[in-house]
Amino acid sequence: EGPYAALDRCEVRGTRRSRTMSIADGVHVQVGARLEAGDTTVSSTQGPAMFVGFDASARIHGGTLADNAFAGVVVLNAEAVIEGTDVRDTASDPEFGGGIGVFASDRFGPGALTLRDAQVGPHPYAAVWLDGPGAYQIVGNDLAGSEGVRLGSWTAHGNAVYRTGGATAWDGATGVRLDDNTLHDDAIAAVLAHDASALVTPANRFSGNTRDVHQQRCEGAAPIADAPPDWTICVGPALLTDTTVDFTTFFVPETQVAEE
Repeated sequence: EGPYAALDRCEVRGTRRSRTMSIADGVHVQVGARLEAGDTTVSSTQGPAMFVGFDASARIHGGTLADNAFAGVVVLNAEAVIEGTDVRDTASDPEFGGGIGVFASDRFGPGALTLRDAQVGPHPYAAVWLDGPGAYQIVGNDLAGSEGVRLGSWTAHGNAVYRTGGATAWDGATGVRLDDNTLHDDAIAAVLAHDASALVTPANRFSGNTRDVHQQRCEGAAPIADAPPDWTICVGPALLTDTTVDFTTFFVPETQVAEE
């Protein structure tokens, strides 16, 4: 097994970039390492509060991740369990964008994320951003939307949950499962699926949203099943999304250079 670290009632604050590193994570776990973080506070970093990547695993329970840049937690080809944690007030990075509570991507292979009994939001782009296939269970959380971000003359995102890149509905082992969450106060759409689907159970609660659920670009994903009449599923105009930002470039700039 790889290296293991345990953080218990720790505080990580004010991580800064150096002249040679474009990232400044509060806690960084990768390449088979394992992390157990309990009641740990990470704040005011010039990068994500916690990065879990490349076959690493982490269990984050309790604690607060606040006032960090780009994302509270990043899961990239890794496994993360986040329970009872307060993830709030993430800012967009002035160079790399973002502004997300929990961000998971399959760019380097599918990952696994369990988010349970957490309070996430508000954040400029999304409380939870899921990009591509994986195993994502979002259960029993308070997920706050926002007013979104200005992109030129229009506004986009601010979602409680945003899914894209072919994420599928939960089949018992993989896909996206949204169950027993409270999703609220979103100016665009609390749940926005762009070229993606999900299992959205009736146990979810919606309040104060302009739209509760909107699914678009359904030629690349199966429609969300059992949708009530007020959800916009694969019909009507698409909501604007920001397709110009490749968020994962922020985390692995060396890979981007190598690919070019």
